Amino acid sequence: MWNGLVSVNVEGRGIKTFSPEYAMLILCNHGFYHLWERLEWICDIAELIRAYHDKINWDLAVERAYACKSERMLFLGLFLANKLLKADIPHEIFQKIEADRQIRTIADKLIRGLFAESDPSKRAVESFLLHFRMWRGFINKLRYCIGMALNPNAADWAFIHLPSYLSSLYFLIRPMRLLKTYVLSSMRR
Repeated sequence: MWNGLVSVNVEGRGIKTFSPEYAMLILCNHGFYHLWERLEWICDIAELIRAYHDKINWDLAVERAYACKSERMLFLGLFLANKLLKADIPHEIFQKIEADRQIRTIADKLIRGLFAESDPSKRAVESFLLHFRMWRGFINKLRYCIGMALNPNAADWAFIHLPSYLSSLYFLIRPMRLLKTYVLSSMRR
């Protein structure tokens, strides 16, 4: 990724930043991680495309996305920017997007959710299912599931406070918290 840095002039000084291709990948992956819950993130993609359209090496952006196994994240971000904000995407890229029905299906769901109120208790399960559907191949889906089941986050740290020397136990606490939060609580309803 650091190979994708370019220098820009800010008040007479050269500052390193990401090239438009890498910036687009970063923005699309960030938006995907948060399931595009903010319209401003889609605007960022559309504005990046508008500002750098003729300078973007689209082949490089797609090649890097495939190398990182994040082509669907890139295509979803571009599709949303095109559909909602009329971002100008090259025809060849749009054809790749159109060929993947999953992207259109997920995009439609995200667009509906973007402008609707949602129940926070259902949001986590929906988020998991949408992320799961975006990954291609059994191994990537399995890796995602294992990561979600075992990687602790702020909710796990808030669930029970452990001293720092016991922090490795959060890897055991997380599956139990998930079980309590999503399985046992749904059985009580």
